[in-house]
Amino acid sequence: MEPGREPRSDQKTLERQIRAFHWVRLLAEIDGGRVAGGDGEREAAQRVESWMREIGFDEVATEAVTSRPRPGAVLALHCGVGALGCLVGGIAGLLLAGLAVASLRREHARGRAQLSRLLPAPDATVVSARAGPSRARQRLVLVAALDAPQAGRLFAWPASRRLLGRSGEAPVAAPAGLAGWLWRGLLAATCACAASALGASGALVQGALAALALLLSAAAAAGIEWARAKPSPGANADASGVAAMLTCGEQLLAQLRGDAELWLLAAGGHEPGACGVRAFLESRGEDFARDALFIHFDRVGGSALCRVRAEVGLTRLVHPPRLAELARRVAESGAFGEVRAVDWVGATSAAPVVARDLDALVLASLDEDGRARGDHRLADLPEALDTAGIVRAADFAAAVAMAALRGESDPLALV
Repeated sequence: MEPGREPRSDQKTLERQIRAFHWVRLLAEIDGGRVAGGDGEREAAQRVESWMREIGFDEVATEAVTSRPRPGAVLALHCGVGALGCLVGGIAGLLLAGLAVASLRREHARGRAQLSRLLPAPDATVVSARAGPSRARQRLVLVAALDAPQAGRLFAWPASRRLLGRSGEAPVAAPAGLAGWLWRGLLAATCACAASALGASGALVQGALAALALLLSAAAAAGIEWARAKPSPGANADASGVAAMLTCGEQLLAQLRGDAELWLLAAGGHEPGACGVRAFLESRGEDFARDALFIHFDRVGGSALCRVRAEVGLTRLVHPPRLAELARRVAESGAFGEVRAVDWVGATSAAPVVARDLDALVLASLDEDGRARGDHRLADLPEALDTAGIVRAADFAAAVAMAALRGESDPLALV
């Protein structure tokens, strides 16, 4: 290459793919895994903090935040209480099953532990980086999850991939996914216990109580196994999101406008319920969040890049249209290939943001089966990822972000 000439764009892209793979590998190979609140998550935070400094961010901070119990333990506790209610029957059984249903509903709606407060929940770790003026007119926050899921046998069971639901372009009705099946089981247990409490004692009611006790006990056992299972390497979930966030953040930092503030947020405690993102929002206050645009990178190492239109669990959480409409128009340019709008079965790290009706864009990747590659599996390894897709997600997000900073997502611009 001649002196003074810029390297070809395809060479730059290849270099960014190599670096993204390097970041993913170093996170996926952390000894002991990156379970929320564990030593591996804290080690991942230290590595991400150093990478944020390397790409040019001077203001970097790491803090511990309150988390929630492991999802498997939460599943086991609620199913166990529901199963006990079916075994006891009568008014006492109704109270137990009703407690499990009410607790599950409140935990999913508020993101706060209810019945799960009985379980241990070590603090999670959050790493944030900031650049730009302290009193900026515009604010952009790039977010990725720091922790990885545990690879329970529940997710390796072939039938579970059908029962837990597919994400896709077609609208998905709530309740759906694991939370949906848990809700149905506990609700059925409550109804059966209510019949018993009202005096019904026939073979049909007793058979229903016995069958539900057996099913909920099996689910509780699966939850216990999940809570004690080995961590997934988490190359796709969510090391790919961290790599895309860093890649996008470096690109935006070089183009940052003088009146704009840029944040990177690697949030731990995602698997138990986006705890890191919730704590970040609460610590910064309503004025900060109201004026910010959030771009979340979820599992972006699959074959088809998508933007999440809605998250579906116990309810269908629809994302605000502002950034979604801008992303649709950027995707129509064709410069980034096809970017489909999908309903995501489950919850992303943007759930606390969307629940507050804040502007957010979530990017994720799906394979042909409508699922994230390697999710909750020991086979979620760096070699299985599409690193070109990680960089494409970063470039697409950067294009949407720059368009938003230019005002193209403002209400008048969308008319």
